[in-house]
Amino acid sequence: MDETTGEAFFPVIDVRPFLPDQPVDVYNLEVEGDNSYHAGGVAAHNCWCAPGESNTCGKRFGWQLGELPRGYDHKYIYSTLGYNFKPTDMQAAIGVAQLDRLPGFVQRRRENFRRLYDALAPFQDRLILPALDPRADPSWFGFPITVRDGVSRNELVQRLETANIETRQVFGGNILKQPGYRDIPRRVHGTLAETDRIMRDTFFVGVYPGMTPAMIDLIVERIGAFFSRRERDRRV
Repeated sequence: MDETTGEAFFPVIDVRPFLPDQPVDVYNLEVEGDNSYHAGGVAAHNCWCAPGESNTCGKRFGWQLGELPRGYDHKYIYSTLGYNFKPTDMQAAIGVAQLDRLPGFVQRRRENFRRLYDALAPFQDRLILPALDPRADPSWFGFPITVRDGVSRNELVQRLETANIETRQVFGGNILKQPGYRDIPRRVHGTLAETDRIMRDTFFVGVYPGMTPAMIDLIVERIGAFFSRRERDRRV
């Protein structure tokens, strides 16, 4: 593990073309002890947790890499430019079969988003919630939350993760601070203060169709408990 860039290097143990019967230039590389699928021009990210696992290294929020904010989620640190070719033909076939259920998925995402928004509205003095444009009715990918000044995103995120509530960083914020983008040719306008804020203060939780009202209520309860404890600590 490179402590500066966050890159992890493992020996390649298998190289397989996606279409074994045809000559292709894109490969799925399996590397020993690593599930990030990055090598050469094929890249995802630098976390080596297996699918469905988090914090294998025990330092998911403990890194200081390059110009990234201290504690930036290691699962979303990118050191190599390239492409993520994980989807397989089987996954594509499942996706096609799911299209008949798409209207229901869209409706559930909208309902889950609205339930979260209404329940978190009382915390808007401490959280910035997503803006709802009255001209649009999107199928929300997730529920982005930005903490206001004085609130630590890292502390809130770790409190949620401890309760088995998964969170994600918003990619990208100021992507020029990602190791893989640090030296790319670019033209910068202004100070990028708002992109820095997104990288430092924003995360999102899920609204996927399989979430139940009880799951959403747990997210709200844990966020409320975080602020209640924070307020008690300030009074001590």
